[in-house]
Amino acid sequence: MRMPLRHPSAGAGERGSAVVVILIVLFGILAFLQVNNGTLRSLKRELQLIEQRQLIKYGEAAVTNRVPPGAVRQAAPSTSQSP
Repeated sequence: MRMPLRHPSAGAGERGSAVVVILIVLFGILAFLQVNNGTLRSLKRELQLIEQRQLIKYGEAAVTNRVPPGAVRQAAPSTSQSP
């Protein structure tokens, strides 16, 4: 009994569809990355504006987070005795 031969290009349509699907997914990911990049740039600019406003409002106090002298108390000496 003779088996019918498949045409060599029978799976070409399926492979072409897979390529189209992969390209669509790739373009979707690239669009998502572009939107995220734009959002990050916008947030960075907004953060810089907030920092500038705080520097104007608070002056040098906003530049550092150091504790003013005399604000830290010494810890009480330990009263436990070692054996």
